[in-house]
Amino acid sequence: MNIRRGISVLISVFLVASMLTLTPRTGTRPAGAQAQHCNSQPGTIFAVAGQVTQGTPGNDVIVGTTGADVIRSGGGHDLICGYGGNDNISTQGGSAEIHAGRGWDIINLTQGSPTAPNTVFAGPGNDAIWDSAASSILGGGDQDDRIFGGGGNDRIWGGNDNDHIHGGYGWDIIAAGNGDDHIIGSFGQDQLIGEAGNDTFEAQDNTRDIVYGG
Repeated sequence: MNIRRGISVLISVFLVASMLTLTPRTGTRPAGAQAQHCNSQPGTIFAVAGQVTQGTPGNDVIVGTTGADVIRSGGGHDLICGYGGNDNISTQGGSAEIHAGRGWDIINLTQGSPTAPNTVFAGPGNDAIWDSAASSILGGGDQDDRIFGGGGNDRIWGGNDNDHIHGGYGWDIIAAGNGDDHIIGSFGQDQLIGEAGNDTFEAQDNTRDIVYGG
């Protein structure tokens, strides 16, 4: 597998993930909510500034505000948009497709599903993504992100600027993106793709990682 094919495969995975759909339900929009939709889907739950927003056991579409939100997904596979602000978003009891938006966001993936993996699009800001779930699709954005993959075969893209990416357990595909990135393959035979910038690669086990320089 050459570098062009590796990058093409990873980008294809992100495009497919971005087209994940949920069955929409009509929600009530409270005063102060900044948007009615998340990734073109009508919201079913709307965050309120200063409160914890909790998902239900079903498939939710959770819409954040332009401020700092605390959002917890429920069961099922949720679609979450944080929008602006420094958000704290986590999965609890199910999996989610997360569009964090602008801000310095913290995203904690504690649950996942083999049929509907967690998918994260971090957006602009110095974000931190912590994944302790099964195989996930994790994408950084502009500015310096910290991304920590969990167990399973993750697909990780750093985005722009200087990122720190740790693959975790499993056979991961990691594309650093633009910038001077630090990539740690960790446990499993990983594929590490440097792309533009002066990248540093590090392995932490005895398996042979496949490294493509930028």
